[in-house]
Amino acid sequence: MAGNGFRDRLQGASKPKFWIAEKEGDMITGKLVDFRPITSRFGEGEMMIILDDETKEERGVFLSSVLRTAREKQNIQIGERIGIKFLGEVKGENADYKDLIVTGK
Repeated sequence: MAGNGFRDRLQGASKPKFWIAEKEGDMITGKLVDFRPITSRFGEGEMMIILDDETKEERGVFLSSVLRTAREKQNIQIGERIGIKFLGEVKGENADYKDLIVTGK
């Protein structure tokens, strides 16, 4: 029986390790390969899957509003290169957040 490409992709699918910026200057660069829905203690969300240049592994990056806005402004699409650098924590009006710089293509 011939292989079923769709089934083969599901068979080989695995949960990517998350990339989490912990200290100022942390960064990830690679190819944006997918978007996936996630559910966390904060509710429904989305993550980007990046093929990490350094580890050559797929890494999940939570798509925060800061990341979403930066990616959309630059129109970075699946298959294109992306880089994310953590600039530090920012005290927001309603909550603290991670400030990130994003570059692509």
